[in-house]
Amino acid sequence: MELFHEKERYLQELLESNINYDLAHKWISDQIDERASRFIRSLNYAFLSYQDQEGYPQIIPLIGEGIVRNPSPTTLILNLEQHPYLLEIFKIDFTTIEKVGLLFIDLLSRRRFRVNGIVKYHASQIEIQIVQAYTNCPKYIQSRTLEFNYTPQNNKIQKGTNLTKEQVSMIQNADTFFLGTSNADYDMDASHRGGNKGFVKVDNNVLEVPDYQGNGLYNSLGNMLDYPKVGLMFLDFENSQLLQISGTVTVIFNQQKDKITAWKLAVEQWTQYDHVFELQSIFFDASIYNL
Repeated sequence: MELFHEKERYLQELLESNINYDLAHKWISDQIDERASRFIRSLNYAFLSYQDQEGYPQIIPLIGEGIVRNPSPTTLILNLEQHPYLLEIFKIDFTTIEKVGLLFIDLLSRRRFRVNGIVKYHASQIEIQIVQAYTNCPKYIQSRTLEFNYTPQNNKIQKGTNLTKEQVSMIQNADTFFLGTSNADYDMDASHRGGNKGFVKVDNNVLEVPDYQGNGLYNSLGNMLDYPKVGLMFLDFENSQLLQISGTVTVIFNQQKDKITAWKLAVEQWTQYDHVFELQSIFFDASIYNL
């Protein structure tokens, strides 16, 4: 697998990201070093992206102590044996999944680490061979604590295609969401987006997300140009709701075609999970990078 695919390189050149490719080859590795391994072990949640059977990238939370292990520099293990409810809730069949993306993020300290890999073994424990592993900048992360707890009773799961008024309000009040994308070869990526409340606009079942300058790799946007189906996940921290949205993206350039201003997602399906997880969060402060 090349370090960057064609559409990522296209955006890096077009938008003048000035990447030092020699350094990038050292920075983006197929191994996890000890410092990153300690960071992964310190977390009790992470986010996983995969492609569902309809071809949409999806992103879900992985919750629980020890749910992700790093037994070697080149391998991750998802320990689903201790957390079987994740498969039941999200209806995941890992026998059909070849590639995944993982986002390890500590919202409180604004640290994040990304891993993309290949599923090599699937049973109660999922073995993932690491293809790319790298740190991410702390931009646009709102500092807050976050705790997930699975609540097997009194939960409610709904599906639909047109967003409800309540869902529109939830999205427009969000300062954070999580994003699953892939390229045309189905190499998965899991990412995070943040901004001030209201940074995501909704109009006639279409979401509009402004493009804020990040690390200059253009992983997510490059994937969108290569494979426009994407998956989003919003968390309502106050009401313990989780909203997954799938749809098709259009990347919006300025008139000169030398800058991306936003991207729009035409919603094609959504799934809402009410009180499936108890969310506990204390907000501390917004990112200084928010526009």
